[in-house]
This record gives sequence, structure tokens and C-alpha cells, in this order.
Amino acid sequence: MFQATVSELSEGIISEPIRSDSGLHIIHVLAKRGGIEGSQTETKVRHILIAPNEIRSIDEAKVLAAEVRQEIIDGEDFTFLARKYSDDPGSALTGGDLGWAEPGTLVPEFETMMANTDINQTSAIFNSQFGWHILQVTDRREKDLSSELANQRARMAIAETKYDDALNNWLQDLRDNAYVDIK
Repeated sequence: MFQATVSELSEGIISEPIRSDSGLHIIHVLAKRGGIEGSQTETKVRHILIAPNEIRSIDEAKVLAAEVRQEIIDGEDFTFLARKYSDDPGSALTGGDLGWAEPGTLVPEFETMMANTDINQTSAIFNSQFGWHILQVTDRREKDLSSELANQRARMAIAETKYDDALNNWLQDLRDNAYVDIK
């Protein structure tokens, strides 16, 4: 009941009265410790991939990527162009939308360009192992990782306990079924 109030208060702060079934409560936060802190920046991004193939060389892919980027700069709809030109089967039909990308989930060249592109801006063309890309950052947000990290630690502790129990049971079975013949 008090968790939400305490998490909002800083050290040394006294809360407003809180009503519960058992009466009124006032909380004075003396110190905070043991919490899991952390956040990461997620980026909402869409892209167009122009990949080399049997018909298109890497140089031709680069020229086409530059032409498509110029169409975007000239005001053409990114979604339309992604559906028309993108060679990424996973995002072409959705207008190039990759959704919210977390750090470490994309190839390094893509992540670097994404980090250096402002919101609502179109990147320069860039190359990765997949071909030539054009990306557009549509939004950024900070994702709070504290509850996610706490849940992960709890799952790990449970798994470790189960492992220890299974190991102890196995060792006990070995001892129970061991036969030693002394002559």
C-alpha cells in the first residue's frame, strides 16, 4: 500500500497523510537502499534496406539508396517508399517500422547511425553487412529497468534454489544406492 508513496518520496521527506482501513498514516523517509536503479534509451525507428542481389550490385544498391533518400528529403512519404523499395522482409510491409529498438539489438553500424540521428530526421545512407540503409528516428524514450531487473534477479534466485534442490536429491540418491563391498 505504501510502496507507491515511498518510491515517489526523496530521503528526508515527509508524506501527506495516507488513509487506509486502519487509519491515517504519515511516512517519513529516512534513507533508501537496496533498490535496483537503471534505465536505457529506446529508439522508435524505421528503415529502408537496399540490398545487393543477383541483379543489383553493391554499387547499384548504393546509388538506389541515395535516390530513395533524396525522394524522402524532397517530401515523399517514407512509409510508401519503404513498401516500394525495402528489401527487408520483416519490415517492408509495415513501412519500414522496426518498433522500439533497445541498445544492443541491431548491428553496430545501424545503432551508431540511429544514435546520431535526431528525432524526425532522416539519416544519410550507410552500409552494413545486409546492404545500404536509410533510417528515420521517430521517437525516443527512457525505459525504467528497475522492476525488470528485480524480476530477473528473483527468477534467477528461484532457478538457483531449484538447481540446488535437484543436485542434493541426486546426490542423496547416489548415496542411497551406492553399494560398497568390504572384504
